Amino acid sequence: MDSIEEFKSNLILQLQSEAMLDKISEREAFVNYVSEQMLAAGEIQEDIQYLHYEGVGRNRRVLQIDGYCVDDLSSSLVLFVEDYLSGSDLPLTTTDIMKFYKRAEGYLENVDYILDTGEESSGGYQLASSIKTDYSQYDSFKIYFITDRAIALSVSDLDISVVNGRKVEHYIWDITHIARIANSEKGRESITIDMTRYTPDGKGLPCILANKTDDYTAYLCTIPGRTLAEIYNTYGGKLLEGNVRSFLQLRGKVNAGIRRTILKEPDNFFTYNNGIAGTAESIETKINSSGIGYITSIKDFQIVNGGQTTAALATCLLKDKKDKVDEKIDKIVVQMKLSVVSDEEKAQKLIPLISQYTNSQNAVKNTDMWSNHPLHLRLEAISRRLVAPAQPGKAYGTFWYYERTRGQYQQETYKMTKKADKNKFLDFNPKSQLLTKTQLGILVNVMNLHPEYASLGGEKSFNKFMDYAVSKWDSSNAYFNDEFFRNVIAVQLLFKCAHEYAGSRKFEYKANVVEYTLSRLFYELKTNQEYKALSIDFDIIWRNQKVSDAVASQLASIVEVAFAYLTSPDRDVINVTEWAKREKCWSKFKEVPIALDRDFLAELDTIANVKSAHDSARRELRERKTDDAMLEVGRYGVVGFRRLVEWDNQEHELSPDEKSLINVALGMAQGKFPTDRQCKRIVEILDRARSRGYLG
Repeated sequence: MDSIEEFKSNLILQLQSEAMLDKISEREAFVNYVSEQMLAAGEIQEDIQYLHYEGVGRNRRVLQIDGYCVDDLSSSLVLFVEDYLSGSDLPLTTTDIMKFYKRAEGYLENVDYILDTGEESSGGYQLASSIKTDYSQYDSFKIYFITDRAIALSVSDLDISVVNGRKVEHYIWDITHIARIANSEKGRESITIDMTRYTPDGKGLPCILANKTDDYTAYLCTIPGRTLAEIYNTYGGKLLEGNVRSFLQLRGKVNAGIRRTILKEPDNFFTYNNGIAGTAESIETKINSSGIGYITSIKDFQIVNGGQTTAALATCLLKDKKDKVDEKIDKIVVQMKLSVVSDEEKAQKLIPLISQYTNSQNAVKNTDMWSNHPLHLRLEAISRRLVAPAQPGKAYGTFWYYERTRGQYQQETYKMTKKADKNKFLDFNPKSQLLTKTQLGILVNVMNLHPEYASLGGEKSFNKFMDYAVSKWDSSNAYFNDEFFRNVIAVQLLFKCAHEYAGSRKFEYKANVVEYTLSRLFYELKTNQEYKALSIDFDIIWRNQKVSDAVASQLASIVEVAFAYLTSPDRDVINVTEWAKREKCWSKFKEVPIALDRDFLAELDTIANVKSAHDSARRELRERKTDDAMLEVGRYGVVGFRRLVEWDNQEHELSPDEKSLINVALGMAQGKFPTDRQCKRIVEILDRARSRGYLG
C-alpha cells in the first residue's frame, strides 16, 4: 500500500484531471470520489448528491453542507460536509472537526430561516424545502465529515447530538480511512466483531461445526435477537452483502409479517423464521468446560441472506418501545448458518454465489442477483473482447471496461505487483473508459426514454433498468450483442459531451439536465413525423470515440432548454432533483419544443441502415454463440451435466423439454455429441439454471 502522502498526492492529481474533463470543481470531484468509495464499502446505499452551500443563519451562525443522500435502511437523511485542499497538513483536532459538524448542524437548525430568507433557486433552499416535506418522515440525521487531511491520534469518539428532536450521528472519513478503503482488495473495510460484547451471557454464539471443505468451513449457530439487532444498529449496511442491500432497497422497509411475529409471537419466532445466512473471513472460537463451542469473534461478517429479518429486529428495537419490545426481543433466538471463507480469491467467487443461491430459495427475483445474471456476464465478455478504434496519435485501440461487480476495476490493478503491468493495464483500460453497472442502467433508461428513472440515481435507477433488461433477456437475449454495447458507449460519449457543456455553463443538477437532454433528443427523433426515418449514427460516434461538432452544438442547445425547464420557477416540486424523478416532469418536458439544427440533421443515419446493422449484429451473435456453445458443452462435460440433473431433482426448475436436452448432452458418454442448435439450447438452459441458484 502506498504511503498516505503518496496516496493523497496521486488522488489530488486524479481529481484535478477529472475536474478538468467534467468541467466541475475539485471539491465536487472529491465528493464524487468519496461517494464511490462509500458505496463500495456499504457505508451508503445511493450516490451522494453534490450540493455545496455556505451561508449565515440566525445569530450569524456559519452554515455549510456539501452533499446529501438518503439511507432508507436506517430511515436517515445523510449530510456531508467537506474540508478539501485546505492548505494545511496538520492533523485535525476534535475542535477542528466539531467546527464542521456545527456548520452542518447549523444548516439543519436553520431550515425555517433558510426558507424565509433564502434564494429559491439555490440548492440549499431546495434541500431545506425537502427536509420539511419529502424527508420529514426520517427518524434521524447522519453527518459525515470528509477530508483530505488526517485526524489527530487524540481524536476520540464523537457524541451523538439532537437537532429539532431528531438524533444526529457523526462520522469521519479522513484521508487515512479513504486510503485504507481504496487500497482494500474488497473495496471495503473488514470489521471484527467481538461477539462476547453483544451476547447476554458474554460467552459468544453457541455453534457446531457442520461441514468443512477445501473452500469453506460451515457452522450452525444460534444468535439472540437482541444481539443481531444491536450489531446491525451499530454497523448498519456494512454488514449486508451487496445483493442483500439491493434487495432491501428494492423491497422497501421492514417486512410487516416479521415485525408482527416479533411483537405478537416472539416465543414462536425461531419456529416461524427461516433464520439468516452469513459469511466471514475468519472466526475465533472457545470451548467451555461442558464441551460446548462458542464463536467469540467474527472478522468481516457479511449477512448474505436474512436482511429483512435483521432489519426488522433492529428497527423494532429502536422504534417499538411502547409495545414493550425489549422484553419481547429478549425471547427471540435466530438460527444462523455461517460459512467461513478464508482465501480472498475464493471468497470473491464463492460469496456472491452463496448469496445468489440462498436468496433464490426465498423467491427473490433474478433482478436482485445482479452481478451473476447472464446479461452482465455477456457484457463483461464483450467489453474484454471489443477493441475501441485507435484514435489519432495512438498506435493501438483501447477497451471500455465493463465493471460487472463493484470494485472489479480497482481489484485488477491491486493484484498487479509490477508497476509496468499496472501501467500497461491502464493504457489499454483507461479510467475514463470505465463503465459501471449503475451507469449502464442510467444510459439504457435514457435510451428507453425514461429520464425520470435515470434521475432516481445509481441503485434505484438500476433496479428499473433490470426490470426491463430481464424481461428483454427472457424474450430475446440476442438483443444484448456487440452492437448494443457499442451503442451504449456512444450514448455514454453523448452523455459526457452534454455533461461537459453543462459544467462549462456552471449549471447545477448536471446529471438530471443531461438525462433529460438526451431522452428529449431521442424522443424527438422517434415521434416527430419529420424525422421518424432518421436516427443518430451511433456507429460513427463509436468509430471516432467522440461526438462531432454538429452533434455537440445540438446537445448544447437542448441542455439550455432542459436546464431552463427543470429550474423553472413554476415547477411542481421545489427540489429540482426530486422534481426530475417524477413521471409528470418528463411528460410535461415532452411538450417543450426543441429545434434541430440543419448540420445535426445532415449527420443522421436512416432507420433502414440502423435496422440492417442491428440484424447483422444479431446474426453475428448467433454465429458466435453457436461456436461458443459447442465448445462450452464439450468443456462442461458429462460430469457437469450429471451435477445439473442432481440439482434439478431437488429444485425442480427444468421443464420436460429442458430435461430431454440435458439427457442429449449426457449422451456424450457414449460418444454422441449434440448438434449445434442443441448446444445453443443446452447453454441457455445452463444459464437459466445458474440464474436460479445452480452453482455448477
